[in-house]
Amino acid sequence: MARSELVIFIKRELSKGKDPVSIRQHLMTQNIDRQSIDEAFDSIFHVHTNSAHEKFMVIGIVIALIIFVGSGIMFYFDAVPTHSTGPSSIIDNHPVPANIPEELKIDSICGIENSEERYSCFVTHFENKDLECYQIQDSEERDFCYRVFDWYALSA
Repeated sequence: MARSELVIFIKRELSKGKDPVSIRQHLMTQNIDRQSIDEAFDSIFHVHTNSAHEKFMVIGIVIALIIFVGSGIMFYFDAVPTHSTGPSSIIDNHPVPANIPEELKIDSICGIENSEERYSCFVTHFENKDLECYQIQDSEERDFCYRVFDWYALSA
């Protein structure tokens, strides 16, 4: 049977109310090759098979998406630190002169235990401009000095 005759036959049988499966089985019993039957049904039901070009486009889009996501992941891990060094002392963020003359070195500046009074003492020295934190020898008091200086500088 020619393809056009096969299409006409299938359409006629469908219009009679027969289902496509029984029509296909009937045609197979008539020794009509499966490819011709499939092509006839495809033309009737307007089935569009994917061309190689469409498959290539889908594959290309998937690959581009994988590259895009992979780049984003790599950028994220490059931008975010992967390890923590723990809290750093505020002293680490302030420059210290290499050679401090002995006459400028200070053992303790305020000697007060109460934090608020100690803070006020340091602020007074900052306002009088007679103290640089790097002069203080005791590391804890120097750290406190830098913290007070930062708060003083932010509030000024």
